[in-house]
Amino acid sequence: MWCGCDHKHSFISLLNQRQVFQVKNVYHEYLKFSKHFFRKFRHTDSCITAERDHLACTIAFSPSSGRVVTTGGYHGDVCGHDSVSRKKLFQQDEAHLDIVNDIVFTSERQFATASSDRTAKLWDIRKISSPVLTLTGHTGPIKSLGFDQDTSLLLTTSLDGTILYWNLTEAKQSEDNLLLKCKDIVLSCYSGQLAKLVFCTNTMVFVINNTQLRHIPADLNRYWKRGVFTGHFREHGTWVSTLHEKRRNNVFAFTESECTPFPESKTNGFHSLAIHPTEHAMVSAISVQQGFFGSISEYVVMYDISRNGNIQDPTIHNLLSAGNEITQHKLRYYSPMKRFRRSQIPSEVIDRQKKLAISYCGRVIAAPNVDNVDLLATSPEIDDLFDDSSSKDAPSTALGLLERIFDKGPSELHKVCELPVTKGTVPLCCKFSPCDMVLAVSGQGGQIAFYEPRL
Repeated sequence: MWCGCDHKHSFISLLNQRQVFQVKNVYHEYLKFSKHFFRKFRHTDSCITAERDHLACTIAFSPSSGRVVTTGGYHGDVCGHDSVSRKKLFQQDEAHLDIVNDIVFTSERQFATASSDRTAKLWDIRKISSPVLTLTGHTGPIKSLGFDQDTSLLLTTSLDGTILYWNLTEAKQSEDNLLLKCKDIVLSCYSGQLAKLVFCTNTMVFVINNTQLRHIPADLNRYWKRGVFTGHFREHGTWVSTLHEKRRNNVFAFTESECTPFPESKTNGFHSLAIHPTEHAMVSAISVQQGFFGSISEYVVMYDISRNGNIQDPTIHNLLSAGNEITQHKLRYYSPMKRFRRSQIPSEVIDRQKKLAISYCGRVIAAPNVDNVDLLATSPEIDDLFDDSSSKDAPSTALGLLERIFDKGPSELHKVCELPVTKGTVPLCCKFSPCDMVLAVSGQGGQIAFYEPRL
């Protein structure tokens, strides 16, 4: 499979010697052949996260070097390890009074945690005994975090229906730090690099493109008052069109029927959100109820968010203006997941804490299952998503492009491989390192399991 590749030995040497290389900035030749390594992923090492049973609910790598991997637990504890030596760096058993729902690094040395105790805290790994900053203001559990490197703004999303923003460079908290308000909000995901903010309710998903955080309150304030950010979003066509036409902070939404794999099913909850590195798609884990009294199933789903109301391609815009009926936002790929038994882990964890991960090259999705971790891809060849330029079958006309993007029904994701976990453990969360081709998985059982390609 390495025929014609001059970089075979150098790339294998990097992996074998565990040298750090930037996946984001890796040479095209390396990225071209990286798909072969995912089939070679193997369990390589484990480390104990805590003295007592540590039920990890979230996991994160430090952003630049990927050297520090941090987990947040069900009992409010936080643990950090060196991802290379696998040695424990720090542990804080009483970081929070309740479940640690999310962790995000703001720098190589500092990270923020969000908890169901209604607080978010900023920590420095050099002095973990006490938080650098404690953020209070939410009236409900904080479920997810986001951080914008350019503005140093930390986003906190809570079940109280609000997303707040905090300026970490200021010594005091802002008195008016409401970013947006949305009824029944569950989770959010923010990508400063892609200028996208995604947040979901129990039945809908909203995507804000060309995001400028400081202008969101002014741009969207009048739409809160008129009920746009509720279940009646699609009923206000004029207002939605106005949002679409805005150059900054333009919004579109998925309805419940577009979130599920089957027409007769309906969403029963979102577990995690992640934005694909190409910006064309987002990935989530959802619970689906089939039929009014039907059983609940779980799926990994991928939505196409490459197009919105502000169509930039003039050819596509003309085709749509000519009366072509095309669904612009819909489910693209899905994969069924196994359901956890209620006796395995606490109910408040099982409902909201299954965290997916997307590789930084965008080729595979890591999905925790009951007794293993599945690596999923959009094609058997593990090709990049929407990589039309490199495909021999790339459409040559605008109509062919529309058919490829919009008209196909949802397809099932292909399973690349199953990564086994230690007997007696239940994987809950996983994360790819931003630098090494390493996957870290944690959950119930007090261990972080590391997976790497072994050639």
